[in-house]
Amino acid sequence: MISLSTVNTLDSLALNLNQSLDALTRESTLLVSDARTNLNKLGLHTDTMIIESTGHIAEISTKINASLDGINKLINSEEFGLLVTNIGALSGQLAKADFVAMVNNLSSTVQRTGTLVNTVNRTILRNQDNIMETMDNLRETSNNLNEFSRQIADNPAVMLRGN
Repeated sequence: MISLSTVNTLDSLALNLNQSLDALTRESTLLVSDARTNLNKLGLHTDTMIIESTGHIAEISTKINASLDGINKLINSEEFGLLVTNIGALSGQLAKADFVAMVNNLSSTVQRTGTLVNTVNRTILRNQDNIMETMDNLRETSNNLNEFSRQIADNPAVMLRGN
């Protein structure tokens, strides 16, 4: 049978995971908001991509929150108590598990994820001018191709003899 302290440790682990995921969701939402503001400057074509990405992120965030609600309901259910009772044979192995190390690893993972989010944000901000320059170059190239196409349509012989 699993001891009360093991169950408390599991509850604490679930609570820490829930809090970490909520914090990650909040940071992700803030990052999306900042990214949206910066990317609006890139032009009409990128607006569609940003809107789609934001929708996907919001959908994933909603799914994560729904999953967390389901996990909380499961943990607090009577069935979970029965499940814990039925796995009494494994209590010796669970007692040997190093929950402190797992919590530390989870905390480290959450910190690394936060660092990754910050790095992505800085990268977007740092490359904003390069992206704008690339968009300008693409517009100019498109104009040149349109002019070339117009010249060929007006006078196909230009292909053979040049201007």
